[in-house]
Amino acid sequence: MMTKPQPSNFKWGLRSNMKNIFIIVLLTALTGSLVANRNAAEPQDMVRYVDFSRCMTESIAHQSAIANLAANFAPIREQLEQRAAVLQKKYSELEIKDPSSESYAVLRSQIKYAEENLKFDSQMAQRQASDNENELFARVLVQINQACAAVGERNGYSALFAKEMRLNIPFPDVATKVDVLSKRTLNWSNPAYDVTDQVIEMLNASVAQRQGAAEPPQQQ
Repeated sequence: MMTKPQPSNFKWGLRSNMKNIFIIVLLTALTGSLVANRNAAEPQDMVRYVDFSRCMTESIAHQSAIANLAANFAPIREQLEQRAAVLQKKYSELEIKDPSSESYAVLRSQIKYAEENLKFDSQMAQRQASDNENELFARVLVQINQACAAVGERNGYSALFAKEMRLNIPFPDVATKVDVLSKRTLNWSNPAYDVTDQVIEMLNASVAQRQGAAEPPQQQ
């Protein structure tokens, strides 16, 4: 017996899977510089901490990219929802038809075909959205690490580490919570040694520099 399809929500939000983010900071030494001709301070025995979650939230470029991604997928989401609504109506039509009639068999076949197509197109759209989200996530991680390298070199810090994960965030289940918390390498950091503001400033300054370089010179 065929069941009525339920309209999909088609939510397109950036995933916030920060499970392994603390290991990303190890890439800091491998990233390039963001700001040219800066004066590096003498190396000092100082460790500082960076809140990657805040960096993502307050990165102008990253938030703009998220907004653009959502805008690009809005028409696709709307189209899929419209197709789901049409399919729902066809199911209602099928209910009032005589199961032994030819029209019932034809409509039932049409519904099955439309349902399979909708399912396939929805899966493809969701996969594309997921790929784009992951690409944005990877890009902002590289940008944050580049900003960390710039701030660390400028101030002569010996290392910059990702801050510890907040404990008040919701977990999908207990097993995930145990897995995430047991694997984190930093349990506490002194707020006095937080340099997140500097890293965010570096992130957004680099965006302003790129935009300024892209603008054509004004004619006198």
